[in-house]
Amino acid sequence: MLLSEAILLGSMVTRPSSLYSENNGECACALGGAAVAVGEPANMALSVIYERWIWARKETAIHPLLGHKLSVVSIVEDLNGYHTLDDDFNFVFRKTLESGQRWTRPRIAEWVAEQERRLGITRPLALPAPHETTLVSKR
Repeated sequence: MLLSEAILLGSMVTRPSSLYSENNGECACALGGAAVAVGEPANMALSVIYERWIWARKETAIHPLLGHKLSVVSIVEDLNGYHTLDDDFNFVFRKTLESGQRWTRPRIAEWVAEQERRLGITRPLALPAPHETTLVSKR
């Protein structure tokens, strides 16, 4: 699943939030919703993004409202609300956009799809093999 598809699907199964996860995952930001869309908890959004869609952290784009060059994941976070990470993974709060400028998650998904097309990402990149779970019986 492409990141844009996951954000869009996540917007259909969670209520909007400016945080990764609220109310036990009922509400999620664009990235938290993307995590939920692939079967992961919203509060694990960054781990999921960096494992499945590492390009979103590595690739940069011009912020559509502010004109700054940032990583795609930072722009998504900023368009969604007030939380973001700096390039050293430090969780910071900032208010660069007034509440009236924040984008809906479907609109964010549309912007991410544009970035995927610009970068030539037309299908999901290969995922690492899933972790095997072994159940051990105590007798």
